[in-house]
Amino acid sequence: GNALYDQKKLNEAIAAYQKAIQLEPKSAYVYKNLGNLLSDQNKLEEAIVAFQRAIQLDPADNYTYFKLGDLFSNQNKLYDALEAYKKYFKVDTNNAIEYKEFGDLLLVSNRVNSAIEAYRKATQLDPNYVAAYSNLGVVLYMQNKLEDAIVAYRKALSLADETVTASTTAHTLVHNNLGFLYQAQGKVEAAIREYEAALKIDPSYEFAKNNLAEARKLLSQPAIISYLDIRYLDSQDPTTPAKRPVVLLTPIFSPEGRLRDSTGFIIKRMGSKLWILTNRHVVTDAWNRSTPRTCERLEIQLFLGNKPNNARIEPLQGKLLHVTDQNSEIDLALVEVEAPNLPSDLRPFELSTSSQSNQDISVIGHPDADNKTDWAIDRGNLLSSKADRLTLDISLQKGNSGSPVLDSKNRVLGIITKISDQGTGYAIPIAQVIDILKTWGITL
Repeated sequence: GNALYDQKKLNEAIAAYQKAIQLEPKSAYVYKNLGNLLSDQNKLEEAIVAFQRAIQLDPADNYTYFKLGDLFSNQNKLYDALEAYKKYFKVDTNNAIEYKEFGDLLLVSNRVNSAIEAYRKATQLDPNYVAAYSNLGVVLYMQNKLEDAIVAYRKALSLADETVTASTTAHTLVHNNLGFLYQAQGKVEAAIREYEAALKIDPSYEFAKNNLAEARKLLSQPAIISYLDIRYLDSQDPTTPAKRPVVLLTPIFSPEGRLRDSTGFIIKRMGSKLWILTNRHVVTDAWNRSTPRTCERLEIQLFLGNKPNNARIEPLQGKLLHVTDQNSEIDLALVEVEAPNLPSDLRPFELSTSSQSNQDISVIGHPDADNKTDWAIDRGNLLSSKADRLTLDISLQKGNSGSPVLDSKNRVLGIITKISDQGTGYAIPIAQVIDILKTWGITL
């Protein structure tokens, strides 16, 4: 079996291992090898069964506990992964890297207190472990222990400066997170210095760019405009009615801060409550994490017309109701907003399930481009219409995710879900959206 495994003849190797098990049913060694092979084939459930049998036969083999924890973690079965990893750590408690990774797993599973202990143990085992101090700062911030978090971040920065092996990514993340923490304390100037330090290392880092822009707004203290302020709406502008149901969404994560702005639109209203449709990837950080998080807060700005350029908008706070599964091709999320005295002209779009190839379309969104502004309208053509996808010939940018695709009568045909490198757009047809909403208990 091992010889065949080495030659990548995996099915033959499995047959050999299975024969070995028939001859010696109590061999933990064979079950462990079989588990490794099945794991390589991505047969995770079968691999888990093999490793569990190996552990029953040889409970002292810490390697098998660790492999089992990895498999559970890959399946996002965090509780089972924790149990397996804990048994592994009972065997080997002197590895700082493993304690840091254990802390990461605890953090993802929202066991924050245990994560703090794991990170502290990692720093005790390795006093120069930059990532452990940085992650300790994260969880201390989450518990609102701001001063303790600052100490942890400062320690991470000092070690990163001293250690030639410390990555520039570590510097960038810690400077940004420290800035967001200072901002939470109202120390805006100190926050700006940290964001600028992060961007000096990595000018493309999204969180630091957005955090810096917001901090500079706070520092200038411009006039605040709330969602009730409609004096700047231009009733003579024919685009105003189409822009009003479109919203600007800003997801916020701890401790990194503000991710890039994106788009959503009102799909339903009842009195003081709005339901807003957007993309799953808008409200998660799937772009930079293998296990995506949903945002902790979601700021929502309504279209308020030709307001002053330096005006700071007091955003509404959204509540994330539903998100499609991360593995689903249907990339949707539903947000609820409730606020008193919502203006009466905030109405959802009309919908249209009738779309035809080559018809004229428009898209309203918040493209991330120097020559465009928020609530920008792009016009183009519907190349093809299928039951599960609309293909659009139109120029789009990051920030258009979640934008409505409108026909000539400003009825929604679909929601933007993907943008190609050439700017071509792909959208989920509104009929498919309606079906998903029904499964979430939302009728239109």
